[in-house]
Amino acid sequence: MSDIKPPKPPSITPPHPADRPPREELEKAIAAGITPIVVDGGELRALLSPQRILIMAMDDYRYQLRSTIAGVSWSEAGARCHNDPENGETHKGNLLMWGYKALCAERDATAQFAEMAGEFKEAAAAANELAFALRQDGRHVDGIPLRLVQEINAARYQRHVDTFGTAFRGRIKLATKVLRILFQSWFGWLSQKGVFVAEPHGKSSRYNIALLSIPDLVAMADRLFKAGELADGIVRHGVAGVLRKGRKGRDGRWPVLFDAWLVQQGRIDAPKMGATKLARLPMAHELAEPGARVAQITDRLKKAVARHPQPVPLYMF
Repeated sequence: MSDIKPPKPPSITPPHPADRPPREELEKAIAAGITPIVVDGGELRALLSPQRILIMAMDDYRYQLRSTIAGVSWSEAGARCHNDPENGETHKGNLLMWGYKALCAERDATAQFAEMAGEFKEAAAAANELAFALRQDGRHVDGIPLRLVQEINAARYQRHVDTFGTAFRGRIKLATKVLRILFQSWFGWLSQKGVFVAEPHGKSSRYNIALLSIPDLVAMADRLFKAGELADGIVRHGVAGVLRKGRKGRDGRWPVLFDAWLVQQGRIDAPKMGATKLARLPMAHELAEPGARVAQITDRLKKAVARHPQPVPLYMF
């Protein structure tokens, strides 16, 4: 018995790059929807597919939209059902209505999402064009072009400023306002570097463009393009895409998927809520049409879920 050695603890050392699976295996895994892990520069890195990256970005956006509508973080809103079971039905009703409002807000902002997609991609192209011209000139120190170079490229700088401002212009719809705020968080590093300075009370801002380095421009172009891709992805793969697919023909009736979604969600997890209880929620949250009655809404919800018995998807892939 004394000769028996204890098992060795599992190694936590990342595998050597030489042990990395062949490229062909990695590509097949990604194509199959699997996320392989590889060693990159000594760090473990997940190889995500473009679809997975888009879904994660859309999840982040929808979390912000629901939190904005709820008035608290969505995580806190969900936790209330578990922490206060005595009022679980009230909390669940709130979650359902806030989620319903978020679906409607995303749908109603489709046209503005499409505008944002084009404007952010145009801003990305302008930043890329400026970065390329400055890099080709070569007269820069620590990546920041000399004043002479900035003056020579004044027109390109102005196009960058104009397109950047247009992309971040004010929006009317709640859903696009939330997306704009999310995109602004992607550029917080500009304020940390002193390139972008917001004046007190948010009345105006100062863009110290002379401090903008070529790497800064490249990073901005990358984030601007990703912002445009996300806005475009919401249009193509969000609830607007789901509704378009569910519509029968160009002139067909729009599917009542949101009502079906509401009933389906009411049946999931305790406390479960049927169509009659759910019908009272739109009235309490001022979402019902003027003059609508509980019986009418109940009938509408039952017809909707009968027409769409399958789980309502929130992504169109």
